[in-house]
Amino acid sequence: MSRSPFTAPLPKDLADRVRAWARAFHEHFEPGTGWPTKQMARDHQEEGRRLHAEVAAALPDDTVVLHYWETGYADDPEAADG
Repeated sequence: MSRSPFTAPLPKDLADRVRAWARAFHEHFEPGTGWPTKQMARDHQEEGRRLHAEVAAALPDDTVVLHYWETGYADDPEAADG
């Protein structure tokens, strides 16, 4: 079954943390340059993996998949070379 994390029956605290994680992405990730810093990129990815595990545990009858592609960051010297 396919459900949105915004309609899945998650505990309120977990749903709030998923929304905050998504909000951080929308507020800080820029498609052309990525995250402002490597640390912010790393922190967001680590929180996503933690949340993925918690959501999967909260929805044992569902398959929960995390496709994490947003790993670039603006202060990456290799990204600046283009």
